[in-house]
Amino acid sequence: MAKRLLSQLLALILFAMYSASLCNAQSATATIVGAVIDPQGAVLQGAAVIARNVDTGSERTTRTTSDGLYRFDSLPPGLYDIRVEAKGFGKKEVKAVRLQVGEQRDVNFNLAVTGTSETVDITAAAPLVETNKTEVSSVIDEKQVATLPTTTSFNGVGGFANDYAGLAVIAPGVKYDLTSVSSDLIGPGAVNNRGIQVNVDGGTISDQVVSTRDALGASVEEVKEFQVLTNNYNAEFGQAGGVILNVITKSGTNGFHGDAHYYTRGRNLTASTFFYNLSDDANFRRAPFHKYEGGFTAGGPLIKDRTFWFTTYEQVRQGIPLQLVPPTGSLSITQPTKEILWSTKVDHQLNANNRISARFNLQRDLTDNLLLQIAPTASPESLVAQVIHDHTLNIGITSTPTLHTVNEARFFWHRFLSSTPTKTDQPGQQGPNFYFGAAFCCPQGADQNRYQYVDNFSWNHGAHTLKTGLNISRFPYNSLFTQFAFGLYQGFHAFPNQGPPSSLTIGIGPAKVRAADNIYGLYAQDTWKIKPNLTLNYGVRYDLENGAFRGGTGPAVNGSDCSQGNGIIPACSSDHNNLQPRIGIAWSPNFKSGFLHTLFGDQSRSVIRASAAEVTELAYLNVVLDSLNFDGVNLFTTTFVNPAVLSFFPGRPPDSLLSSLRRPNEFGRIRPISPDLKNPETRHFNLTVTRQIGTTMVVDVGYLSVLGFGLFGERDTNFPTINPDPAHPGFFYFGPRPDPRFTAIRTNENSRTSAYHGLLLNATKRMSHHFQFQAGYVLSKQLSSSEDFFGLSEPGDPSNIRADRALAQSDTRHQANFGAVFETASASSAGFLKHVVNNWTIGVIGTIQSGRPYPVSTGDAPFANAFFPGIGSETQQRPNVLPDGTLVATNIANGGAGTNLLVGPNGSAACHCPQTTFLAPGGASPLGAVDTFTGDTVDFQFVNGDLVRNGGQGDPYYRFDLSFTKAFKIHESIRVELKADVFNIFNKPLFILFNGLDTVNTMPVSTDPNCRVCLNAQTGRYIGSDGRALTIQDLKHGKVSKDLQRRVFGGLGDPTGTDLARTVQLSARFRW
Repeated sequence: MAKRLLSQLLALILFAMYSASLCNAQSATATIVGAVIDPQGAVLQGAAVIARNVDTGSERTTRTTSDGLYRFDSLPPGLYDIRVEAKGFGKKEVKAVRLQVGEQRDVNFNLAVTGTSETVDITAAAPLVETNKTEVSSVIDEKQVATLPTTTSFNGVGGFANDYAGLAVIAPGVKYDLTSVSSDLIGPGAVNNRGIQVNVDGGTISDQVVSTRDALGASVEEVKEFQVLTNNYNAEFGQAGGVILNVITKSGTNGFHGDAHYYTRGRNLTASTFFYNLSDDANFRRAPFHKYEGGFTAGGPLIKDRTFWFTTYEQVRQGIPLQLVPPTGSLSITQPTKEILWSTKVDHQLNANNRISARFNLQRDLTDNLLLQIAPTASPESLVAQVIHDHTLNIGITSTPTLHTVNEARFFWHRFLSSTPTKTDQPGQQGPNFYFGAAFCCPQGADQNRYQYVDNFSWNHGAHTLKTGLNISRFPYNSLFTQFAFGLYQGFHAFPNQGPPSSLTIGIGPAKVRAADNIYGLYAQDTWKIKPNLTLNYGVRYDLENGAFRGGTGPAVNGSDCSQGNGIIPACSSDHNNLQPRIGIAWSPNFKSGFLHTLFGDQSRSVIRASAAEVTELAYLNVVLDSLNFDGVNLFTTTFVNPAVLSFFPGRPPDSLLSSLRRPNEFGRIRPISPDLKNPETRHFNLTVTRQIGTTMVVDVGYLSVLGFGLFGERDTNFPTINPDPAHPGFFYFGPRPDPRFTAIRTNENSRTSAYHGLLLNATKRMSHHFQFQAGYVLSKQLSSSEDFFGLSEPGDPSNIRADRALAQSDTRHQANFGAVFETASASSAGFLKHVVNNWTIGVIGTIQSGRPYPVSTGDAPFANAFFPGIGSETQQRPNVLPDGTLVATNIANGGAGTNLLVGPNGSAACHCPQTTFLAPGGASPLGAVDTFTGDTVDFQFVNGDLVRNGGQGDPYYRFDLSFTKAFKIHESIRVELKADVFNIFNKPLFILFNGLDTVNTMPVSTDPNCRVCLNAQTGRYIGSDGRALTIQDLKHGKVSKDLQRRVFGGLGDPTGTDLARTVQLSARFRW
């Protein structure tokens, strides 16, 4: 009875998943393709081709089409034996075909007459070039995952256990975002990480709200291998225009296998960071640090050749130093973390045509002392804590209804809960070189669920392989986002003479959002083998979101389906124009002799690829969440300059006072979406030549282009009117904001663009002679008009967005990435020597990157309530550049902090310095430009300076990590491994975060004509400690100050952080 019920349940699951409408139809499988030829060179129809998985014993059978072609889609990556049987011909078998995730391996057969048979070793016979492939991708294989040094992801994105995703930096052009916008991986052409997608066993673990990984998804011990896609994906992949990581986890096999492992590192194995050594905490002691990570994996058969299980457990205890650089002196703070990861997986062969797999994963994190959306100039009370619970359930079934059709269906559930409380309820204080008090971002909380259904159906017919999928996704989410809940005082001068604040920004209201996004999609693609050496991949994809553009809960207004909660501002849009064509061609030259044969080699040893793709990206829900949250009702955000409010500094004014100052129908600063907001789009172009060298190496030379259109960015559509002063030509003054019910209306719109062009060189050598490597170099240039959708996207001048198009902060002109594995195996058979030199494995990862751009700003804002939080300390306003490169901020509107140089007649009398402007006429807004010395409302000449966005350039980034593993064989299948990972082996200070002190107002104004580290009011120049006037050239060559304890320009042009110092991680593993 129980057996019958189980069979009925499995049949029900099979039917439901087979017929489901599906989402994000990505596949964590691989493909084998080929042709069968008779002795006369004619194609052979109807030949039986059998693929057998060596580890599990499972077999798949197909027959060649009328064109003599065969294809195995949706195969689990692994080791396969392929054999062909045809009446009248001898059997032929190719053994040990290593199939990697996302790969299309060509395995062709030339049959002989009956009476002969042949077995071929794949490593010596089959070409490595994928002649049907048109996308740009790399695979981090099982050997690399097991051997190369792995550590916590940059800034702990996704979790704190050793992270497999860090190995993606081996792929050409892939790097980490070092600006602190996301700290996530970004690929060639990506301005930020919003287009990244991470799939684990075909299920998406990326957060739909912020478009980054919520969790690791799997421990590095559980990951078998993963594919890194960076350009021109097939129509099967959608909703992401950046890096796609296609990860597969380990499964059980017919043998019982697993391991128990333990990693450790501590202060005695870790060098202190550069900034820690500058702090009083150093005192000839290393920074306090520890990380202990341990766990196990185990797997095996429940029923041989049919049912398999695999489970993992990982626990992390960590305390890492966070180096803060407030103006009171460098501080080292410990960030404690507790993390648990657990997963279990079952694979079952239902019958010859159906295979089912199910996996459950859990991750729990508890972390303290995080630095969130604030520069490292913060003080300890400005840090936050975080609690994360993450769960996933992944059920997939692969079916072969006929010899030429395959269906892969998947259900995926992902729940993410998080809480981010602050450490204090005292209002924040933000100045040019400091941040005190509560983090303005928090407290925050999230409760998200993703219900995802995935289906791929393939049909192999003649010379065509058709693939299609239909999609549905449901993503309900709840958010708590109380920005400025305790208030943020701004408008200070540099510490220690910061003076009183000029404004207080505060948010009042519940700040709770409950919403949902439904995603529907459809794709179809065809792989057409036009000739044996010519393949055309073409397809189309369509995606539609229902919920991503509903930015309000109020009634319809002005033709929009809804308005924000204030009932005034339209905040609903839709996007139905998301048709995405994809096309690619792969030609494998087959010249028989001459120079071209020498250049391209024998058949299937080279391929020329050209492809183009239109990609619609998901509308990450942070944009619509802000529209729902910052509506003046759910959260009322405003900036006060009223002396009665500022008199409560440094405390928070009482709500009764704040309420009494709120005018009727006043809604403060809001953040609606534009009523015509659409999904962002990227367009990919690729031309690559791939050539196999010898039997184990493949070389790629190519051109990549990624163009971004309709990228998200904010703009204040309620910016004050700018009026010419009739008494003083060339001078202006601010009038009131057009709609007095609001301050800034920070509207998110599709007005930003990006452009990336790169030359790619890459070489990959598979394991042979105990050595394998992958090395790539990219020469590129990247422009953008924004870095992301929030505050830092606000243009310096809201009326001139084009002026913000410049080098992106992710622009890395030169980048070289590499990874290599060397193993001694049984190098010696001599007595004692073999115990010393045998069974060593050495792994190395390295990256060399030129310096990246960073913003240089005034640190001020043109209007008193026009400060918008960015990444570091920067504001949106930039200084001017004189013909000799000197930076000045004279007569640039300064209503924010009053730190630009505007000297009216009264100011000139007060400072005994030259007058630069005039008193503003009657009717000018008192919130507009003010006299630097007297606070009078004055005229200005510029809303924003002419310095390009991201005008500075940081230091180059060179990092090399190394691992050594020694194995001791105890039994044929049992061994002990001792491993040492060394990160940043040369202990070079890896300077980052040049945006921590990136404002010219770190140098306060001075009336002393001989002042140092100041804005000289007599000349209008910024003067360094050595008496030099600041020029833009000073900021173009990395770190400005040779001695960071004696900063030349008050810290401007100098880093405020480093990546990790040299760290040694020791580990032991018992493997069976």
